[in-house]
Amino acid sequence: MLPSRAGPGHLVPRFATARCLLNAARPRINATRHPTSEPASVKRPDRTRQHIIARLVRRRWTKRLRRVGRVRLIIEVPVVPPDVLSFRRNFEATVRFLDEFRDRIMARKRFREIVHVDLVPVKEISVPVAIVLAAEFHRWVLIHHLRLNVRSSERWSPQVKNLLSDLGVFDLLGVRPPISNGADDNLTLTKLQSGHKFDGKKIDALQTAFREIVEGFMNNPELYDGLSEAVENAITHAYPADYEPRHQWAGHRWWGAGCLDPQTMNLRFFIFDQGAGIPYTLPANDWYEALRERLAVLTQGALANDALMLRAALELGRSSTGEAHRGRGLKKMSDVIDDTQGAFLRIISGSGEIICHPGGRVETFNRPTNIGGTLIEWNMPATALIDDQQEGSEP
Repeated sequence: MLPSRAGPGHLVPRFATARCLLNAARPRINATRHPTSEPASVKRPDRTRQHIIARLVRRRWTKRLRRVGRVRLIIEVPVVPPDVLSFRRNFEATVRFLDEFRDRIMARKRFREIVHVDLVPVKEISVPVAIVLAAEFHRWVLIHHLRLNVRSSERWSPQVKNLLSDLGVFDLLGVRPPISNGADDNLTLTKLQSGHKFDGKKIDALQTAFREIVEGFMNNPELYDGLSEAVENAITHAYPADYEPRHQWAGHRWWGAGCLDPQTMNLRFFIFDQGAGIPYTLPANDWYEALRERLAVLTQGALANDALMLRAALELGRSSTGEAHRGRGLKKMSDVIDDTQGAFLRIISGSGEIICHPGGRVETFNRPTNIGGTLIEWNMPATALIDDQQEGSEP
């Protein structure tokens, strides 16, 4: 039996009842003594003051006892993704899961809620979705100042566990990674990084990392410079001041990674932001009239969608701000893959998606919903880069 103090100078057992504690707090008044029997020099106590103090003490102890016996209500809210997380193979279900996740983590909670993203049902996750999902986890950590834990990782699919570990998702979130055997379908060359759009050092570090990857396959300064400028354009113009996001931003941040697909031997470079999206920023530019004219040609007078707006902006070959020192924006991004056979540029922004191929061919896809930002991917066959370098070195 361990003692605990109930008041000044009093020790009571830990299992003392509420009645004992309340009685101990009541003022002691001798009711048997007759008032007239007291000496005249003895001052009678102020009973009103004593009763007020006694009530306050009883109220305090009552609240404390109720608090000790209260059952804390903790509600666990699971967010269950589909078995395939891929923008290409399962777009609608993937985005629906991401939207539910954002709504859960950003909603006001009346009770103590624990949001749990259950990755056990996931059998396959693509690299682009892994980057977007990691960005959402990162936003959750930055806004709510949380420390995340991994649960039931032994039941995860090996592909999911290996890809997230190899990509550096757990390192970015400050979480101890589960045991994995390495990804068979992905070889990360630049771990997932994040930074603020005004953080020049981190942007330079990402550009340098991408350049070092390309240098390992070929010596083409124009390709280095084009990729570096494309990264800067993608990061700089993502967060307009007049835009009200559906979910709170964790600052004006970006996320980037580079990897090699061992099955196709393709180099893949990714940039993602949680901003307004390229289609939203286009009408705010002084060259929007030229864009409307181009849209009229593409749509033949019909209502334009986000995919056609992306294509029109790409074909105009100007940046979203019109500033000359920013390069040519979307056109500059596509210039990176123009001279590489089998390469492509993929942009998902707003509810539109375009895939640009060498020679100016552009595929457009209008999606039913928004992925929550802008995702840009440069995909280049490593073998084509090596072949081009060998052909250029021949006498």
